[in-house]
Amino acid sequence: MMNKEPKGAYNRASIFNSENYDYWKECMNVHIQSVNMDVWDTVVNGRFEPQDDVDGVMQNKPKADWTDDDKKMVQ
Repeated sequence: MMNKEPKGAYNRASIFNSENYDYWKECMNVHIQSVNMDVWDTVVNGRFEPQDDVDGVMQNKPKADWTDDDKKMVQ
């Protein structure tokens, strides 16, 4: 009888155990990108903040003024 990996074993994020940081980091990079590239963009670039141009200066929009597209991008 063969031992099998638990179902979904390759769909779980690697747990960092304080060793082999570079390997873990690469595993997390691949894992997050496989889930959703937009999530990886958020990791690299930070959270999307809806903004408006107010007199030539970009300012964060109040949440009450967010469009449906803004809400989708934040999510």
